Formats: sequence, C-alpha cells, structure tokens
Amino acid sequence: MRGRRVLDFATGSGLVGIAAAMAGAASVVAADVAPFCEAVVPMNCQLNGVTLELRLDDLLGRPLEGFDLVVAGDVFYEQPLASRSAAWFRQLVAQGVRVLAGDPGRLYTPREGFRDLARYEVPVSREIEERPIMRTWVLEAAPA
Repeated sequence: MRGRRVLDFATGSGLVGIAAAMAGAASVVAADVAPFCEAVVPMNCQLNGVTLELRLDDLLGRPLEGFDLVVAGDVFYEQPLASRSAAWFRQLVAQGVRVLAGDPGRLYTPREGFRDLARYEVPVSREIEERPIMRTWVLEAAPA
C-alpha cells in the first residue's frame, strides 16, 4: 500500500481504504453506491485519524485513471456483481493496475483468473454468518 494510489471499490464502511491510508498509501478513494456510506465512511475516517476521498457513484466497468491498486472486500456474494467485478478486475490488471480482493469463499467467487495470496481465519458475528469463524482469502486478479 505504501506510496500507492488506491481505489477501495465497494468500500462499505471504509475499512479497507482506512487500512490503506494507515499503511501509507499516497492517496485513497473509497467508492460505493450505498447511500449510508456518506455518513459512515467519514465517521470511521475521523475515528481512525485518516482522510480519504469518498465517491458515491458506480465505477464498476468504467475505465480508471490515476490508480496503482484497486482493493475490494466481499464483492462475490451475488452472481451479477461477481461476474461484472471479476471481468472488470481482469481488464484493470491488463491495463497495469494491481487488483486485490478479500473474499470469504462466497458462492460466486471466481475460480479462474485469480490466485490466492493469503488465507485468514476471521471471527464473525453469528447474527450475520452461520459460523463464528470464517476462512477468508486475499485474491489477486490476473489479466483476461
């Protein structure tokens, strides 16, 4: 992350973008289409003492300029989003952008065009998930 220009795609709470900023990213843009992000991301940034740019528009499939790294957390949970995201990630890689995706092995996680970089056992809320610990991967996209 250090020194990179990072896009946190489908940022949600801003967690990954905040981690990138704390790890020394040159700049971070957090993007999501969910309206709640407008309140949650700035609040979480303030709590963590970092700043990042928030974009509340759909960047999926659009050409990107000015980014070295795209990070995305848990975007393979439904088929349309998973397919579109995976295809876009491979296009970005072909243009020289590194793409990393965190994924807990959801049903629509791509099996081709990605390689495992790391695996973690992550505690999760029983109110949201079926089990208390989820095995989660960091995947790197490969060019199409």
